[in-house]
Amino acid sequence: METQHIRLVRSVAKHRNISAAARELGMTQPSLTKIISRVEDVVGLKLFDRGPRGVTLTQFGGYFLERMSRVEREMTNLASEVRAIRTGISGSISIGAGQFWIWQALPTVLSDIAAENPEIKIIVATGSRDELLLGLRDSRYDLVLARMGEDLMDGMVGEELAQVRMSLVAREGHPLAQENSVGVDALEEYGWILPPGLNSTVRYAFSEVGVEPPAPRIETVIGNLVFNIIRSTDLVTIIPEIGRRPTPEGLCRLNADWLSWRCGVGVIRDNDRTLLPCCDYFVRKMRAYSQSV
Repeated sequence: METQHIRLVRSVAKHRNISAAARELGMTQPSLTKIISRVEDVVGLKLFDRGPRGVTLTQFGGYFLERMSRVEREMTNLASEVRAIRTGISGSISIGAGQFWIWQALPTVLSDIAAENPEIKIIVATGSRDELLLGLRDSRYDLVLARMGEDLMDGMVGEELAQVRMSLVAREGHPLAQENSVGVDALEEYGWILPPGLNSTVRYAFSEVGVEPPAPRIETVIGNLVFNIIRSTDLVTIIPEIGRRPTPEGLCRLNADWLSWRCGVGVIRDNDRTLLPCCDYFVRKMRAYSQSV
């Protein structure tokens, strides 16, 4: 069985029809049928159930496709690693990052990398911390930038790069903007925008300071969306920050003594995977940025 057979199985699963998959692949239907049967003979179990309306993945077929897709990604990574060894710092990096990294650190770091090493390709995705760690486990990401913690999955290791703090943010001119100290009770009538999921860094911060996380009116991890909504409403939010950046235009920080929580944030990787030199280079750039702020 060859790695190209994964692509054939994936196409049949997508179309649920061998003839349609064969047309997409530029093959004849009998040739594709023969290859699928050969793969089933090799693994010793059926990948597809055949019916009058087409084919569907068996339970084992779904498992096979998931696991072999990981093999396919590892083969791609291996090819990139070989090219990187031959040519120096180059290759592709896939990063999963929390929103405060995207808002704060990554624009600076990625701009520097693009200027210094334009041959490096970088793919950035975001989501909740749980989603990012699952992506790292499934090899969709080479590195994840997120909150440190003892709840990392088996085989994952983290390097703390900085301490993150929380800031309570509202629009300029908000009724609470001139208050010397804004308590939790005073915020109830205005409503919240928060990330979804109880394990997000922001919601985790509430529990760490002994405050019940509020029920938000809007849930999202998209930073620009949060800021644009805050600018035009009396809703409030909490944003994680590394160091102290200028407040985004049209927003202000509210005084909230109860937000005294800090936590370590950094880069998380799968210790069982060998990373490309370009990934080590990226981590060095992230260390330098964190030290600068």
